[in-house]
Amino acid sequence: MEYFFSHILYIIIAAVVIAAIGLAAVMLSARNEAERDKSEERCDFSCGSCPSASICHKKEKDISQ
Repeated sequence: MEYFFSHILYIIIAAVVIAAIGLAAVMLSARNEAERDKSEERCDFSCGSCPSASICHKKEKDISQ
């Protein structure tokens, strides 16, 4: 237990760095998704066989309407 308490500062710093990297990854991913031009997305796949069906922006896949 003494070893843990003597290194608690290093553990906290590592946790903050890992959290910052995770937050940056999420923010960059969200920004990239927002900047994506939905009208430029063209493909020849039918939606059932498309490997990117979960991130598709085709009008046929828009379930919000």
